[in-house]
Amino acid sequence: AMDFLADINNAAPEAIRQATRRIVDEGGGHGHIFNLSHGLLRETPFDNVRAVVDTVRAHRTVTT
Repeated sequence: AMDFLADINNAAPEAIRQATRRIVDEGGGHGHIFNLSHGLLRETPFDNVRAVVDTVRAHRTVTT
C-alpha cells in the first residue's frame, strides 16, 4: 500500500492517481472534502498535485 502523504513528493503521477482513486472510493465519494494541503511541500512536483486534483474532479463528475 502507498503512504499517500509521504509518497506524493516522490511517486510517479500514475501511482498518485491510483492512490487518489482508492482514497476517494474508500471515503464513499459523497459529502467529503479532499484536502491535501498539509502534505504539500515546496518541492512537491506540480504534476503530482495536478494528478490529485484532476483525479478527484473526475471522480466527482462521474459519481454525481
